Amino acid sequence: MTSIPKIPDDAKHIINLMNYIGGVGTRQRLFFRDKIYVSEIDFQSRIMRYFYGENLESNLKTIKKIFRSYIILKIYHNHEYDRSLDDAFRIFYEGLVKLKETYKDKELDKFFIYIDTYLNMLI
Repeated sequence: MTSIPKIPDDAKHIINLMNYIGGVGTRQRLFFRDKIYVSEIDFQSRIMRYFYGENLESNLKTIKKIFRSYIILKIYHNHEYDRSLDDAFRIFYEGLVKLKETYKDKELDKFFIYIDTYLNMLI
């Protein structure tokens, strides 16, 4: 009988956040406070997002923290939930590609270079 590894709560939290980011659609924005996706025509959510100070800059800071936490988990955990982390990273990366298409921002482009450097180190 195979046992399913118990994923620590901090790792679950990071995996859930990575999956949330990965779920963003094309031309949507993230609203971390409510964990929803905001489209161009959703004016109420756009206003709420503005009211709570969420924008690309604040989202990018959060995304970078999540990525750093992911790297720490990959380096220091006991490898029992590697697959869950790897799956979450793939989803996370797909979401970042969509955000890159949505924003066309230089800071986001720099972050992609950072991620690509990380991926190249794994090869």
